[in-house]
Amino acid sequence: PLQQRWWFWAGAVLVLLAMAALVVTATFARRRTARHAIALESIVDERTRAIREMTGTDTARRGPRPVRAPMPRLVLRVEVEPGQTVQAGQGVVIVEAMKMENELKADGGGVVSRVLVAPGQAVEKGTILIEFAGTGS
Repeated sequence: PLQQRWWFWAGAVLVLLAMAALVVTATFARRRTARHAIALESIVDERTRAIREMTGTDTARRGPRPVRAPMPRLVLRVEVEPGQTVQAGQGVVIVEAMKMENELKADGGGVVSRVLVAPGQAVEKGTILIEFAGTGS
């Protein structure tokens, strides 16, 4: 009979071991995926928080935030002066980074209180370039 042959039992054991390995692998993969999903959610939440902070919907109520350098750059032109009224999205400073000119814009309408840079000045990331009335650093 078939059940008395050694190769039948060896094959059955191998099949059972393979099935056990698949169950174990699927269990660990499910756990790892759940951990990665939680980590991904925290990253998305952090990015969402940062984007909401940068693009707050209540800028009209509190005025625009100071314009800061997003990375080390060279100031080419300053488009505004103290006392000037600016609109939301209006360009206030032209900067250069890696041979490309970029226009930095006000995130809300307001009155310029201080211009803290001059053309030709090198600035570091996070340096405040323009401040508006009612805002500070």
